[in-house]
Amino acid sequence: MKNGEIIQRLKKCYVGKDCCQTMFPFGEKATIISPQGIIFHLDDNDIINSYSLDERRKQFPYNNIPIHYQKYIPYFDTYMGYANELNNW
Repeated sequence: MKNGEIIQRLKKCYVGKDCCQTMFPFGEKATIISPQGIIFHLDDNDIINSYSLDERRKQFPYNNIPIHYQKYIPYFDTYMGYANELNNW
């Protein structure tokens, strides 16, 4: 294992037949690229989220919430976003 790497066990409810559901944190702008191409992109004018179009998402909890936000710094209007994504085996 390299410095800075984190290993976490996924709960069974997030592991499917041929993929798993994970959440990626992002700030104001983000792009996630996989071997299949851009699977998530967010900037001031554009949003792409392949999760919303993938039928496999229906086997996981919270599949109807592709992106969610939570306060990042208490008492300020600063939010951190999280994007649900599917990862192939």
